[in-house]
Amino acid sequence: MGFVIAVAARRRGPLAGLGMAAAARYAAPHRTPMGLLAASLPLLLAWSPAVDATPPPADAPGVAVLELAVAGTLPPQWAQALGVALRDGLARGRFDVVDPDPPAPGCAELACLDPAARAAVRYIVTARIEVVDRNYAVQLALVDARTGSSVATASDACEVCGLADVSAQVSALGASLRDKLDALVTAPPVLQVSTRPEGAQLRLDGELRGATPLELTATPGRHRLELRRSGYVAAFREVELVAGVHERIDVELAALPATAAIPGPAVDPRPRRRTIVGVSLLAGGAAAAAVGAALWAIDSRPIRSRCSGADRDRFGECRWLHDTRTAGITLVATGAAALVSGAIVLAVRHRLRRSSRGR
Repeated sequence: MGFVIAVAARRRGPLAGLGMAAAARYAAPHRTPMGLLAASLPLLLAWSPAVDATPPPADAPGVAVLELAVAGTLPPQWAQALGVALRDGLARGRFDVVDPDPPAPGCAELACLDPAARAAVRYIVTARIEVVDRNYAVQLALVDARTGSSVATASDACEVCGLADVSAQVSALGASLRDKLDALVTAPPVLQVSTRPEGAQLRLDGELRGATPLELTATPGRHRLELRRSGYVAAFREVELVAGVHERIDVELAALPATAAIPGPAVDPRPRRRTIVGVSLLAGGAAAAAVGAALWAIDSRPIRSRCSGADRDRFGECRWLHDTRTAGITLVATGAAALVSGAIVLAVRHRLRRSSRGR
């Protein structure tokens, strides 16, 4: 075992050193045949192509690689070896691989990466591997460090594979991310806009583009969206579009509030009815008062139609007299009340009309 390790270290680069170190740590406490077989697996990594030590080009985008997320059972030495293989593939794909600063041990998702580390690179690479027996499914994602959106993905599966096969697969997928990134840079950004409710008119930088839901292409850069629908408050949004990136915006429109009542004296919604009531009270009151006054005036006066013959007393006076005092007083009082009520109704109506005109 020591001879193999020495040869591997002499013939290979950093990958060989990693395989050698992993084998030495694992073989020391496992002297059994099965232990030696398991310890020899990391040495397969030593016979893979060495990492290209050529510096990345000046325009190479900087990437930070997060730790491998594993679903299933994978020895720690294998996970470490696959991480090195991923870095090797990214370097071959003309990426500038940068270690997060500050370091992010155990960080496999973008959310756990320190903001300072995100600001130092253009992209973040996340990797996930699913292990079932000796079958492996690898998924890589190139994520925009500023927006958190996925820019490119690469995936593949390897059935009944060893460490060397999976390492080669991971390295190839890492290198393919650059080709996908270059292809996306030349594609226009796609913007998909939807609203609740649908049917809002969309203007992009002042230009009418149609009604929602709507999918359109635009030039990379910052754009202003304007969404209008009858009965709803207009909505405005600003969006930064990146070449080759599919951006989705969902806007919930707020309904316009109902017109608020103007504070102040209450205005009669039916002024004509108030006028009719007031005039009717005045007319009825005047008539009642007039009749009452007349009745009151003839009270105790002879009834001329019944003042002949036996209808006269020995003094020649008419026996039958008008008894209308009570009725007269009642009608006069009722008429007076009606006159007062009618005058009040018309006065209130007149005041409310003046107040309404003043507003």
